[in-house]
Amino acid sequence: MIAPYLASKRDQTFIDKFLLGSKLNPYLEPFEYERLNSLERILLAHRSEDRLESTQWDLRDRLALHPPDPARSNLLFDGALATGGLTFSTLNQARDKANGFFGRVADGIDAPASPPAEGKPAAGGAGAGIAAGTSRGRSLRRSLESNALSREAKDEARAETESAVKEMKKLGAVQDKRQAKAKEGREKAELQQKDLAGKEDAFDAYASESDLDASTVEALYRAVETTREWAETNYYRLPIGSHTHDLIAESRFWLDYVRHEKGKAFGSRHLGEAARNIHETLLALAVLDLPFDSPESSMDIDGPKLVFTAADSAIAFHREIKEAELADNRPPLLVSQAYFRHGDRHRIENGEQVDKFVSDEFVTSVVYGAQVVVTNPTSTRQKLDVLLQIPQGAMPVLGHRATVTRKISLDPYTTQRLEHFFYFPAAGDYPCYPAHVSKSGAVIAHAGKFTFKVVNEPSRVDESSWAHISQWGTGEQVLTYLSKMNLHNINLLQIAWRCRESGDFFRKALEILHRRGKYHRELYSYGLFHNHMPIARQFLLVDGRYLNNCGDYLASELVTIDPVARRAYEHLEYKPLVNNRSHVVGGTRKILNGRIRNQYQSFLRILSQKPTLDHADQLSTTYYLFLQDRAAEAMDRLDTVNAEALPTSIQYDYFRAYSAFYRAQPDEARAIAVKYTQHPVDRWRERFVNVIAQADEIQGKGPQIVADEDRNQQQAKLAAAEPTLDLRVSGSLVTIDYQRVTNVQVNYYEMDLEFLFSTNPFVSSNSGSFSVVRPNKSERLQLADDKRSHNFELPREYQSKNVLVEVIGGGKKRSLAVYSNELNTAVSERYGILTVRHAGDNRPLPATYVKVYALTSSGPQFYKDGYTDLRGKFDYASVSTSDIGDVLKFSVLVMSGENGATVLEAPVPQQ
Repeated sequence: MIAPYLASKRDQTFIDKFLLGSKLNPYLEPFEYERLNSLERILLAHRSEDRLESTQWDLRDRLALHPPDPARSNLLFDGALATGGLTFSTLNQARDKANGFFGRVADGIDAPASPPAEGKPAAGGAGAGIAAGTSRGRSLRRSLESNALSREAKDEARAETESAVKEMKKLGAVQDKRQAKAKEGREKAELQQKDLAGKEDAFDAYASESDLDASTVEALYRAVETTREWAETNYYRLPIGSHTHDLIAESRFWLDYVRHEKGKAFGSRHLGEAARNIHETLLALAVLDLPFDSPESSMDIDGPKLVFTAADSAIAFHREIKEAELADNRPPLLVSQAYFRHGDRHRIENGEQVDKFVSDEFVTSVVYGAQVVVTNPTSTRQKLDVLLQIPQGAMPVLGHRATVTRKISLDPYTTQRLEHFFYFPAAGDYPCYPAHVSKSGAVIAHAGKFTFKVVNEPSRVDESSWAHISQWGTGEQVLTYLSKMNLHNINLLQIAWRCRESGDFFRKALEILHRRGKYHRELYSYGLFHNHMPIARQFLLVDGRYLNNCGDYLASELVTIDPVARRAYEHLEYKPLVNNRSHVVGGTRKILNGRIRNQYQSFLRILSQKPTLDHADQLSTTYYLFLQDRAAEAMDRLDTVNAEALPTSIQYDYFRAYSAFYRAQPDEARAIAVKYTQHPVDRWRERFVNVIAQADEIQGKGPQIVADEDRNQQQAKLAAAEPTLDLRVSGSLVTIDYQRVTNVQVNYYEMDLEFLFSTNPFVSSNSGSFSVVRPNKSERLQLADDKRSHNFELPREYQSKNVLVEVIGGGKKRSLAVYSNELNTAVSERYGILTVRHAGDNRPLPATYVKVYALTSSGPQFYKDGYTDLRGKFDYASVSTSDIGDVLKFSVLVMSGENGATVLEAPVPQQ
């Protein structure tokens, strides 16, 4: 089901190609790899086994940069507990056993002889621990009894819950009855619609509201929907430009997934971390090996233990109380003083930045800093003086002095940090007068004493640090470090000089970065310096700033600018769209819809920069020409397309079938569509089935509804079932075209037709004035049920006169000015569809020109024009740019070069 849909997509994404089993090697390159999210990188690693280990490292190293967030972890954990995955019955059974067990335990508790040792408090996961001292036994008993005592309250709560459940079931039953009644009403409506066929008086106009079933209400005309812009669906309702790495960022859940062993069920205790958006949530659920339906699990009490037995794979969240130890390393209070190397004062531990203090050896000619932290642990604001002094034998730098007093004001329970910098010009042991804090001339606190051991050369060098290896290590040592260590917390710019000096080192280093999925702009830029085309190409593509000035499309040996690959352009479709003009007005073709115009201009701009157009370009051009009703040009483009050169053929075949109708070849359209009648994708299958339905209707079969939600198909089907009545005249022969009408009354009014038509485009608009005038003549005609037309001669006295013929029947009233033509026109007033047939053989007349004027509050106005289709049909009411709500009625001119012309009125379809 999924594969055929993905295979028919014009521009496939990584997920599409992964599911289809296509080659994924291009996504290993930085330009594509940098945009893959965490899951996509994992899927790529599973397909490319040589990248699996490096992907695991990369995910681990990225997570190492993120400090733990206990608050969010607790929030996710509490949310999991709040879901209440255990049922009431299971919890109640376990509760009953627990009450019995803990009750027996409480009866045997004696008061302790002495208080427990200090330093052993109990820490609860969500609250205080059990009280200590002689009251411990009583407190425990009260706690256990309260657990048991709430049996009555809990029983009441359980009763309320069960009552609520029963109430919900009742509501569900009521809803089921309502739905069943609605379904019965729809079926009844269908039967009544069949029974009402051809019955004029079947509807009682004087029935009460209670007697009228809503199911008998007939559907009215539906105005054409607002034109919408459609793009290919990838991630749910997410534009292609938003498909970035941050869509699914790294987390411990995805780290567990990339590490899990193939063939084994996958689960992760970090499930909550993969819920930052709907896309990540759905994908996380997709990779978890949990059952779709949760089978009943069981719980039991085994002494002081709660035993949970899962019937299938499960992820369990639980909370318990354990004894906690006091921390051994308490933070210093009031004043602390520490020293660090300027420019190298931090390191990363467990994803958090921590200070990197120096406490053993100090090196001459190296700048160091002293960090003094003063804390006010009191509830009173403190105004203090802090004396700072550099060590003996040191020189101040960076604008600092050897000795300085700083005045500070500390609010209650706050801390302030002070710094000063210095260096040692010579080796030796130098004491330092520590920082002193005074208030009102009295010293109230000071830091500890410290003696500096200053050397010319350090006795120990951290040869494993990046700072040392990047500057002093051999090339092999640097490459080894790049192969094994975390690349996300080091400054790769420190080896830029190596990449410039040695092309061999540059290629090896970049090969390692590529293998580990790490892109660095400055290092990749040396691809241009060394004329290394693959690396230079990736630099230009990823950086993008230079290519942004090179146009929308460029094909060269070095780089190709593909707007689709760069996600700067995507194919968009627009529907429903009904253009109100078929011909160019004023000598210039205009696209009135701004969004369509901008999209089309962007498309043309890209095509203009290509040396030649490929077959996919020609097919896209075909679509946009059809969108503008430029059918002849669209078909010319379609004829240039080679189907074998296209990545998919279904779009090409649909355009062929679509074009076959313009070429009056419905049989060819049907032959093309037949092979897709069983296509697994609903949207494409319904399109081709609709092609077959239209071909059948052209050959005389009734209209069919292929898709229930399709507005055009519904309108055509309902129009075919509606009673219709219309008139046409050929010479002295008057023809009544009807459907579901049994008898009519014909009235004749003499009139000056030439004067009426020349003064008003609505030729029949003055016919209303005859409603208060007695007709010159009237007669009653019976219509045959098995026919669709009835012919009769004009009375001899009116055959040489201009006469308005009025026909009344079936709840319809039609009037027509009699003049000569060979056209047979029928209007479905509810759905805005005009049908034009030949008066002689009743065949549909395609390509017949139709012009429509609308009578609005401001007077007659041009509304739309166009041509009938192969079925002889024309939708006279639907346009995308006008508001039908302001239209009072339509006047329609039907003009055929071979069959003459006629003017008729058409009402506004009911909405």
